[in-house]
Amino acid sequence: MFCQMPIRRLIITGFIFFIAGHIIAQSKKDGVYIRTNLLSLIDPYAAGPTIGGEYFLTNHLSVGSDVGIILYDVTKTQNDNLGNPHGYKIKPEIRYYQYKKNSKKKLRMFLSLEGLFLSTNTINYNSIPILDNTGNVVYNYSGGYDEVKKVKGAVTKCGLQIPRFIFEKMIFEVYAGVGIRVKKYTFKNVPAGASVMSNRAFRREIFDIDVNGTYPSISAGFKLVYKIR
Repeated sequence: MFCQMPIRRLIITGFIFFIAGHIIAQSKKDGVYIRTNLLSLIDPYAAGPTIGGEYFLTNHLSVGSDVGIILYDVTKTQNDNLGNPHGYKIKPEIRYYQYKKNSKKKLRMFLSLEGLFLSTNTINYNSIPILDNTGNVVYNYSGGYDEVKKVKGAVTKCGLQIPRFIFEKMIFEVYAGVGIRVKKYTFKNVPAGASVMSNRAFRREIFDIDVNGTYPSISAGFKLVYKIR
C-alpha cells in the first residue's frame, strides 16, 4: 500500500509535466501585455487604481497579475465613523485561451483561475465599551483604533476579449466569475479592557459581512489591455 502511493504520484506528476511540455512545445510565445481595470476605482471592497501585466507562455496559456493601491471606501458614509483605508491588493492569475494564432477575426475566449491577497488598515472611530474585571462597562472609548483587514481568495473566471479596440494593439475585455474569500480582522492600538468585535458596525450586511469568516465571491467587469511586445 505504501509503495503504491508514491508510484501513483510519480505517474500523475510525470503525466502533468508531459502534457505541459507538449503544449509549450507546440506554440511560440505570444507577447507581453499591460492591462488596467477602470472599475477598480469604484470597487466596494477595495477602491483605488489597479494595473497589471500578462505574459503568454504559449498561444493558449498565459500568466499574469494585477496590483492595486487601496486609497478609499466608496461605500463609507459619515455615520460609519471610519477613516479611509490604506493598503494593497494583488491578484495573480493563470489563463487558458481558446483561439487560433493566425485568426485576426476571432474573439479571444478564456478561462482563468485568479487569486486574491488583500490587506488594509483603517482607523475606526466608533465608540467601544471599556470593561472592568467583572465585565461591567466603565466608559465608552471613541478615540480611534486601527482596524487591519486581510483577505485571501480564489475565483474561477470566464471572459471574452475583443482585439483591435480603438487602436491596433488595444484589446477590450469583459469577464465574470465566482469563488470564495476568507476574511480576517485584527485590531491595534485598542485600550485595555475594550470589547471590539461585539460593538463593530455591520455596514454591508448582505454582500460583505464585516466579520471574520469565509464568504462567496462574485467577480465581474471589464479591462483595457494593450500589447507592448
